Amino acid sequence: MPSSRNSRIRQASALAKAAVVIAGLAFAVPTLSLALQVAAPTPAGAALQSWNGKVTRVLDGDTLEIDGGGSPQKVIRLAGINTNENHETPKCYADEATARLSSLVNGKQVTLRAQRANSYTKDNRAIRHVFVNGTNVSQLMLKEGYGMPIIFTENNEYDYAADYVTAFWEANRAGVGIHNPNLCGAGPRADFPITMSTNGDADGAEESNLNGEYVRLRNHGTTPFDLTGWQWKDSALEFYNFPSGTQISPGGALTIHTGQGTNTATDQYFGKTSSIFSGIDGAFLLDPQRDMRAFNFWPCVGPCNDTAAPNVEITRLDTAPWGTNDYFDLTNRGTTTVNLQDWRLESYPHIKTIDAPITLAPSATIRVTIGPGTDSQTGLFMNRSAPIFDPEPVGDSALAIDSLGNVVACKAYGKTTCAPHPGKARSERIGADFNGDGWADAALSAPGEDIGSVKNAGAVNVRYGEDPGITPDRPVFGIARLRPQFLSQSGPITGATETNDYFGDVTTSGDFNGDGYDELVIGVPREDVGSQRDAGAIHVLNGGPAGLDARRERSFDQNGPIPGYAESGDRFGAALAAGDFNHDGFDDLAVGVPGENASQGYLALIYGTANGLNDSGSVSIGQYGPVVGVAETGDEFAASLAADDLNADGFDDLAIGAPGEAFGTRTNVGMSHLLMGSANGLTTAGNYAVAQGDGAPGAWAGGERFAASLATGDVTGDGAADLVVGTPGDWVRSQRSAGSATVLHGSPSSRVGTNASVLTQSGALPGGAEANDAVGASVAVGDLDEDGYGDVIVGAPDESFGSSTGAGMVGIAFGAEGGVSGSGSIAQGTAPLTGYGAEWGDHFGAHLEILDRNGDGLADITVGVPGENLGSIVDSGTMHFFDGARNRAGTSPQRPGGSSIAYSQNAFGGGIEPGDAFGS
Repeated sequence: MPSSRNSRIRQASALAKAAVVIAGLAFAVPTLSLALQVAAPTPAGAALQSWNGKVTRVLDGDTLEIDGGGSPQKVIRLAGINTNENHETPKCYADEATARLSSLVNGKQVTLRAQRANSYTKDNRAIRHVFVNGTNVSQLMLKEGYGMPIIFTENNEYDYAADYVTAFWEANRAGVGIHNPNLCGAGPRADFPITMSTNGDADGAEESNLNGEYVRLRNHGTTPFDLTGWQWKDSALEFYNFPSGTQISPGGALTIHTGQGTNTATDQYFGKTSSIFSGIDGAFLLDPQRDMRAFNFWPCVGPCNDTAAPNVEITRLDTAPWGTNDYFDLTNRGTTTVNLQDWRLESYPHIKTIDAPITLAPSATIRVTIGPGTDSQTGLFMNRSAPIFDPEPVGDSALAIDSLGNVVACKAYGKTTCAPHPGKARSERIGADFNGDGWADAALSAPGEDIGSVKNAGAVNVRYGEDPGITPDRPVFGIARLRPQFLSQSGPITGATETNDYFGDVTTSGDFNGDGYDELVIGVPREDVGSQRDAGAIHVLNGGPAGLDARRERSFDQNGPIPGYAESGDRFGAALAAGDFNHDGFDDLAVGVPGENASQGYLALIYGTANGLNDSGSVSIGQYGPVVGVAETGDEFAASLAADDLNADGFDDLAIGAPGEAFGTRTNVGMSHLLMGSANGLTTAGNYAVAQGDGAPGAWAGGERFAASLATGDVTGDGAADLVVGTPGDWVRSQRSAGSATVLHGSPSSRVGTNASVLTQSGALPGGAEANDAVGASVAVGDLDEDGYGDVIVGAPDESFGSSTGAGMVGIAFGAEGGVSGSGSIAQGTAPLTGYGAEWGDHFGAHLEILDRNGDGLADITVGVPGENLGSIVDSGTMHFFDGARNRAGTSPQRPGGSSIAYSQNAFGGGIEPGDAFGS
């Protein structure tokens, strides 16, 4: 099973944020100078599903009926544009919009495009991008001023988002249609005293802090402003009607919170029970004549940059402290004092609004610190409890957005730039990226694959991720059916295909030479080295613009510079983990050799350099000293590994599992050792170990195998990674080998395990604890719901359903401040896997992996089912892919996301054969 790799993929905050930098909130009135065009995404038209038909009737400015060539008439809701309703009074350009749409399409052949055929509005209208003679109808109508942009992000129909918003901005600058201040009433104009800002990013978990999500209106006039009869709405058509008598005092502000509360003169409440803001959203303030008076977008997907005054720069961005001490500086380069009130500070998706009237004098600088604090004239605080900047080479950015919504300043570092790529939320941080295109790539193992007549030789299938908006393969959750690689030792990889090598039994990835391309490491722990059976070896394939290059593969075993000797049963490469232990910008590789010296076990550590892994400088670490403990037969030291920054000091640390550790006469009790990173690499100074009853909760009787699996991630959202320890043999309520997983909390000031959460069935995980379920045989961590807390995924591959022994299941414990809160589970035979039966020996959950496969910035789950039978082909194996879901939208207690899909090797390469164990 793959090791957890988090040197560049920071679970602390990176799993909680989209991996593309998107410029911030923006709104303006027509007189603003909009000098810079924000980079727009390439429209995905060539990849969308397409239908043709004839328009039979136009119902209003954004709805029509179509005859699709013999099929029943269908009602179509235009994607991209929202016009005022022609059944409301006053209409404000609704009739004109209907007439314009009719002139463009009525009675004509049109082309309809969408990502999904089943994209429908709540009132059952099909959502489609409509084209007539190659012209995007919504884009044209927006440019002519007939409506407002609407992006159906919840339906994944966000193609052409930048085109739509840019067209709207063009109409605004031209003052046409609904942007004409003389059309329906006062209209948007420079002397309008109200500015509007929208905070779509509440601190912490948005669903538990709905009132942290808000719209704020500020009155810059000298008289009270009456909002009686006014209305606010967003692109998702959420409405708020201001109560009669609502007024904003001169210089005052009114904040409308998403959640519930009692209205006051300064605060009002939508009364919602869930978040109303989506990934790309617009906000519109309408007067009693339905005339648009102000608008803004979040995030910026149009030409919202402005180089006009105020002349404020981000003069320094420092991530060296790593954590909540990171900061950036704002400097006033102008000649007049700047009032920062209602400015927004953003590192997408994290946003902070400056509520107080903070002023910045000419030549003055104010520091913005990521962590908690109270804003004053001497400093500003993002008030985040976890890091928000990501390390190089990917990097990150910070933006300053003025009270009119213009992106006044931006500073980026690493591979990140200040040019946004909206709506595509690329997955640079959640998974390996072998070709450097910013999309997660997948390495899927079939260690039991037969190569020709050679049984159990093993293979790895590599699939390259693609932008789901520009490939025809969106349902595969980011795993494109393009350019697959089928890797085995039959060539060009070094070695020979041999019976029972189980090539690919373990994999990991890391950027060991710092070139921005991840390398793939393939473990072959049962490789024979000379006459030494099961001595073990690893293969490292370099990444590059064309993907993995097997011709530049390097192989490592213990016959060489790496300390030790290749001996039978060593199983070199049985565990792998990558992390930057010395913080030099090059990932380092930890290799487990649990069979060394009659299974005492030891760790080989190979440091990364500009030339890749430096095996000549590798070192070995074992319990023979100075690591605490005693090297004993059967300990299996380094049988499991996980790397991450457990104490938030900027250096990755290493957790080492010794699941065979004996206590007295009790064998297979298990222990985990902790080594901290430093400027000189992993250090044994101050190393320590934890076990049940000794630094970790619980008690042991023998056979528990504590640390049989390990994973890391920031479950509590405090900026320090937490360690998840699987104990598949744990006793739970007298049930032997029911199994458990323990979350040992990381901390900047103490050892892991000072606080802990124990996860069992009949406890924090769904289901009842039963003998031999093996909960914790596999573990993983990832933020499935974008609430800023890593969620713990726990495999129970031997779970039984009725008479189906070993069918398997996966439990989920959702991360939260201080521990975990809430749970879910996945199993075959239950939603959404009702089409798959829970069968004897499937071992669903034997393999777990976290990647952002569909590029939405959320962690998605891969679940291996190596024992799945496909027809009469026994143990051929499958893999299931599950989507994460923002704020758990569309989820039920039984599943993490709203959709899933399963694939066998028939969909990837190699074919299906008995015993392939695809999904191991």
